[in-house]
Amino acid sequence: MKIEDIKRVLIVGSGTMGQQIGFQCAMHGYDVVLYDISP
Repeated sequence: MKIEDIKRVLIVGSGTMGQQIGFQCAMHGYDVVLYDISP
């Protein structure tokens, strides 16, 4: 697998860091899924 093959990322934990990592990934064109233990 090459880095160019990655289209979707899963972030486990949607706290401050998880949200920022997800935001940056989304801004760079990735589909982002955030998963957290509490809704």
